[in-house]
Amino acid sequence: MTVLRIGHVNLRGPADLIEQLRSFYVDIIGLREGPRPTFRSGSSGYWLYAGEHDVIHLSVDPRRTTFADAPHAGFGHFAPALRPRRSRTSSHPSGCAGREIHHR
Repeated sequence: MTVLRIGHVNLRGPADLIEQLRSFYVDIIGLREGPRPTFRSGSSGYWLYAGEHDVIHLSVDPRRTTFADAPHAGFGHFAPALRPRRSRTSSHPSGCAGREIHHR
């Protein structure tokens, strides 16, 4: 079997963290918020898309109320293929440094 692409990544956390992640992935990375089905659990969050594909699911974890309550786990890095976009990062409230992203 050959892997064609990663279907999506799900990130769960407290509501304030999910809002910060949504802002980062939409405003800095350039993903777009798209359709998210209604789940029987009543969970809330966002599905973020690259083109027609939902690639990141952000889910509010109601058991966590602050960032400090969130378990410490994560990715070593996120490496999309991007064109340099200094203007997106230089004044974003997330505090991301305005630096160019180079292709390999």
